[in-house]
Amino acid sequence: MTRIRSFVCLADELHFGRAAKLLHITQPALSQQIARLEKDVDTMLLHRDNRVVSLTSAGRVFLRGARAALRLMDETTLAARHSASRERSRRLCTACPPWPDEPYDLLPPLTARP
Repeated sequence: MTRIRSFVCLADELHFGRAAKLLHITQPALSQQIARLEKDVDTMLLHRDNRVVSLTSAGRVFLRGARAALRLMDETTLAARHSASRERSRRLCTACPPWPDEPYDLLPPLTARP
């Protein structure tokens, strides 16, 4: 997903230097990520010409899918974290003694005389 996030950032900025800075990586590292992504996809996603970067038609199509994939991944990650949080809460509660359905259920044993 790192390469896809890098591609989306670069597509938004259309400038390797600015995108690299936003991603907190070096410009050569970003170039390598994009080159690997293009190799994986087996098509050119960007036109690079004298410091001008633009998306190819394939890059525009890929960008739409990449944004959707990142949204889905973010939503799935949040759902998993939420589920894990609920699971941890249940585990913590299972260590507690069971509580009566009504607080008044405690009164008869407390007020009963021997």
